[in-house]
Amino acid sequence: MQIREDISLKPYNSFGIDVRADFYVELTSEDEILTLIHGQLKDHPDFLIMGGGSNMLFVKDYQGLVIRMANKGIRVIGDKDKHVTLQVSAGEVWDELVNYCVRNNFGGLENLSMIPGSAGAAPIQNIGAYGAELKDHFKALEAVDLSSGEKRKFS
Repeated sequence: MQIREDISLKPYNSFGIDVRADFYVELTSEDEILTLIHGQLKDHPDFLIMGGGSNMLFVKDYQGLVIRMANKGIRVIGDKDKHVTLQVSAGEVWDELVNYCVRNNFGGLENLSMIPGSAGAAPIQNIGAYGAELKDHFKALEAVDLSSGEKRKFS
């Protein structure tokens, strides 16, 4: 994990707006998230957490730390009675998750194909399309409390 200075956010937002962040970091693991929380985050009181950048319209440079969730991973953690439970990292591209489900014949999310963004933002946005909504397939999420570093589970 490296906090970089004066970074263009153009590749990280779907509008392609060329604004700059004073500081920028990509987090690729839970360890990096905890390291940031227990270390350098206190040096950056102004921060913005980003996923795929699809719901962000930057109109000026960001004076603070942009934290981009770039952790990847999709794994089956349950398979019972024709119901599959997946554990998906926040940084997974949403459409790649849908494609993974289609390739593996895990039905339910296929109508949510081509929606931009990341899996980590999906529960907050409660994405939906063509009669399908994430809320009908979502079980829970695990998050890290930014002030304490403790894990919390939300259903």
